[in-house]
Parts: sequence; structure tokens; C-alpha cells
Amino acid sequence: MWSILLPAFLAGTSIAEAEPAAHRLYTESIAGLRYNPVGLQVRSTLYSRHRLMDKPKDDLLFGDTWVGIGPTFAASPAFIRGGVEARVVPIALLRLTARWEGVGYFGTFDQLLSWSATEVPLDSSNDLSVCQSDPAACGPVDYSEGAMETLSSQGQHYPTRGWQSMGEARLQAKAGPIAIRNTLGAYFTKIDLRDGDIVFYDLTSDILMANAGWTLVNDADLLFVGVDQWTFGVRHSAVHALHGDDSAADQWTHRAGPLIARAFKGSRKFRKPTVYALPQWWLKHNYRTGAESSQAIPQLIIGLGWSGDLLAKGG
Repeated sequence: MWSILLPAFLAGTSIAEAEPAAHRLYTESIAGLRYNPVGLQVRSTLYSRHRLMDKPKDDLLFGDTWVGIGPTFAASPAFIRGGVEARVVPIALLRLTARWEGVGYFGTFDQLLSWSATEVPLDSSNDLSVCQSDPAACGPVDYSEGAMETLSSQGQHYPTRGWQSMGEARLQAKAGPIAIRNTLGAYFTKIDLRDGDIVFYDLTSDILMANAGWTLVNDADLLFVGVDQWTFGVRHSAVHALHGDDSAADQWTHRAGPLIARAFKGSRKFRKPTVYALPQWWLKHNYRTGAESSQAIPQLIIGLGWSGDLLAKGG
């Protein structure tokens, strides 16, 4: 998830890259702008990276196996994040990532808004017992953009802090110019909400998230990487906040669309800078498939990803 505002598309398109040294101080960074919903984010991670196997760089399975750990940082106009990330690539087909980071919300851009349940009284009484005695008197939390703007104008948003942990697995393969990959992440989030509140709107994933609960994020890509430094493909993205109550918030959201990227040569410390665009049309969402905005309006992400080696060659 862009823990990230952006999907995980970092600089470089090859499945296995040359590994010139047993130890590297290696960075991965990404910056991007998003529309529908609007967002801006920058993330950078620094790995102390060590080779796992002493294999030739052209070994398709074991030529780029490594383990790394280091600090990670992300910032946007709405929040700031920082923590530690670990990654292991035991084989070229598999990448495993774990992350823990603290998060602080500034109280800007309708962040943070929270509620006491996923189903609330329609009369705004906040008496949840009504929902048990008369379900028809209650409805799903309205986290549409219009509703959140109204709540924010009433002073309902507030700055706060918390933390998030993440585990992610990516499976990937390449045959000739065709590459496929699937990235599944599980996120556990705990935020200091107002007394009595248990759910909040998360701008990054564009969902109503369960506090002290899990969210699943999956990105599936089919890519064509055989045209010079260009990559063309299609991505399907799905997000599910696990509330466990089968409410309107306890559902998968889906979107799909083309992915276009162009890599440039760069330098050792600014390695393979890659510009990309990812327009995705909403296939399922409580508010973006006609309820509030037209399904014809895609989510559009435009960004730049790059990596770098900070140690001298052969270090």
C-alpha cells in the first residue's frame, strides 16, 4: 500500500540485478502525487544490505539474494511516519518485507476523522444501542469526501499519533520480456483515537480502517519490459479492512488500470530514476463508483522512483 500512498513500484524493472559487493548501503525512494483521492507522499528507506549467496550475477534464481535492514521514513502534508524496515530476498522469485513505524497526524486535510462504530444512528445521536434494537434506524458511517469536509468544518478532525506494523510477500517471475508479480501485504494499525471511537478514515488506503485491527492490500501486475527502458503493463489493486461485522466498511475495494514507466540511466547514487503513471478505474468502492463521484474518473498516480548505492564500488 503506499504505505504508501503509491503502489509499490520502485526504480528498475529487472527481476534480478547485478550484485557487485557482499555488503551495500542501499537506498530505495519514491515520490508521487495522487488524484481521486488527492494525496502527495515521499518515502525513503535505507538498507544495510548483505548478500546471502555467492553466486554469479547472471544466475537467474540466486544471483541477487540478500537480506537488509534499516530506517524508513515517509511524509505527506497530512502525516509523517518513521521506523525500521527489514527485507529478505531468499530467491529471485520471492521478496519478504516487514516494517514497524510510528505515525503522527497533523490534523490537516480532514485527518484524522474517527467514529464509534461502522454502523451509526441516522439521527446522529451516537446512541449505538439504537442499532441493536432498530437496525433500520442506523446506517453505515459516511466517509465520503463531502461528508468528511462537513465534519472537518465542524472541527471534528484532530491531530493524533499511533503506530503501524506491516508484513508483505511478493512473488515475481519473468520470461523473456513478460514479467508477472503479486504483492500481498497485511497491516496492523493502532492510533490514539478519541474516547469511544474504534474506526477511522485512512487517506492512504482510502478506506474506513479498524483501529487495533488488520487491513489487507494486494497488487497484481502483468508487465512488458522489452522496449528499451520502457515498461508497460496493467495492475489490479484490492484493499480490505477487516472489521469482522460484514458492514459496508468490511468489504474489498477494487481498481484496475494500465501502468506506464520510463527508466533513465542516472548514476550510482541516483540509480535508474523511473518516472511512471498509473491510472486505475474504481471497480468497487462505496463512494467512487457513482455514489459520490463518477466511475469514469480514475485514481491517477504520477511519480518518480529511484535507488542508490552509497558505498564505493566493490565495498
